[in-house]
Amino acid sequence: AHATGRMRDEYPGRVRADDGALLSYNVRVPPGSSTRVPGVVLYVNGLSNACFQLTPLADDACARGGRVVVTYDMRGHGMSEDPNDYDSVTATTFARDAWTVVDAARRALSASDADAD
Repeated sequence: AHATGRMRDEYPGRVRADDGALLSYNVRVPPGSSTRVPGVVLYVNGLSNACFQLTPLADDACARGGRVVVTYDMRGHGMSEDPNDYDSVTATTFARDAWTVVDAARRALSASDADAD
């Protein structure tokens, strides 16, 4: 069974990868916490899926696990753009995309902390 508690906040966003591809992500913050929590969990949708399919897992990790949870659509999936050149997409590209999304999520959380002060 999955937790039914709502997240305190959700921060949807989009960020450009180093080659210009637009990546879509969502950050969930546990209920009753600040954005400064002890860990971040990154859920990656995998090939031929979209991050909305990870919502129950992400909500559970966030609500019960007390972690900030980041989900994102890999390029060519869900709300992220298709790559300009499919032949240039490698495992390294996907790894760089993941770091790009995590960095964007950190900036979004930092900005929300600044707004709350």
